[in-house]
Amino acid sequence: MDLARFTQVENEYFRLKGLLTAGRLNRQQFEEALKPLMVQDDQGQYWMLGVDDAKWYVHDGKSWVQRDPSGSPIFSLPATSAPTALPRPKSRLPLLVIGGGIVLLCLCGIVGILFAMNQGWVRVNPARPPTAFLIPTPYIFPSPYIAPLPTNPPAPTAAVLPTLAPVPTLTPTLTVAPTATLTPTLTATPTATLKPQGNCADPNARWENVVDGQTIDPYQAFIGTANHENFAGYVVEWIRPGNVLHRSTTPVTHGVIFVWNTYTVENGVYPVALTVVLNDGTTLASCVVVVRVAR
Repeated sequence: MDLARFTQVENEYFRLKGLLTAGRLNRQQFEEALKPLMVQDDQGQYWMLGVDDAKWYVHDGKSWVQRDPSGSPIFSLPATSAPTALPRPKSRLPLLVIGGGIVLLCLCGIVGILFAMNQGWVRVNPARPPTAFLIPTPYIFPSPYIAPLPTNPPAPTAAVLPTLAPVPTLTPTLTVAPTATLTPTLTATPTATLKPQGNCADPNARWENVVDGQTIDPYQAFIGTANHENFAGYVVEWIRPGNVLHRSTTPVTHGVIFVWNTYTVENGVYPVALTVVLNDGTTLASCVVVVRVAR
C-alpha cells in the first residue's frame, strides 16, 4: 500500500481544517473540499478521513468502518463504486438519554420528599412543648419626702451694685498679602495600542502583530496577550494535533508570546492557534491567524 498518498491527504485535510477554524471556509465548503481527498488502494478499497475526528475509515461496500491504513492488517473487500457520503463519528444520543433519565429520577425523589414534609408525613425536627413564662412582681418605689414651705417668707433686699468705668474697645486691622496661585499643566504622552489580529473571540487570548496572509520572517516574534484571572498556562500550535510550537505557564500582556524558527518547517500556509488554559482545566476560545512561510 502506498502510504505516501495517505500522508499527502492528511496534510491537505489539516490545512483545510485550519482554514475552517480561522473562518476562511464555512462548513459546507469544508465538506465539499474533502470529497476529492478519497484514496483507493491496490485492492480497490476506498479510504477517507473522518469529517470531525480526523481518523481513517475504509468503505466495506455498505458503510464506513474505522481502520488504520498503516497499523492494521490489509483485508480484501469486494470492489465497489466510490461512496458519496463522508464518514462521520457515531452519535452519542443514547448516553444523553440515559443521563437525562437519571437526572429526572433524582428530581422526582426530591419532589416526593418535599411533598411528604408539607403533608406532615415526615418531620425533620420534633415539636417542643411550650415553655411557661413567670412574670416578676413589680417593685413599688416609696413616695419621696417633700419638705413643707415656710409661711410668709421675708421679702428679699435689693443689693447695690458698684458702677463700672467704661472700657475702651480696640478693633485690630489685618492686612492680607495677595498670594500667587500656580496651576500645573499636565501633558499626556500618547501610548501606542496594539490592535488584535486574527480570529480572536476572547480579549485574554489574541495575536496583536500578525494578520491573516502575512509572510513572516524566519525568526518571527509573535506578540499578543495570553492572560486571565484564573490563568494556568497557554499553548501555541499550528492546526494539526500534536504540533505544539510553544508552551508556557507565565501570563503575557501585550508582549512576546513566542519566537518561531520557521527553518524547522517547509514553506507553506500555517494556521497558528493560541489557546489559554484555566485552573479548572477548561480553555478560552482559541485565537487563530493564518500566516505564510516562504524563505
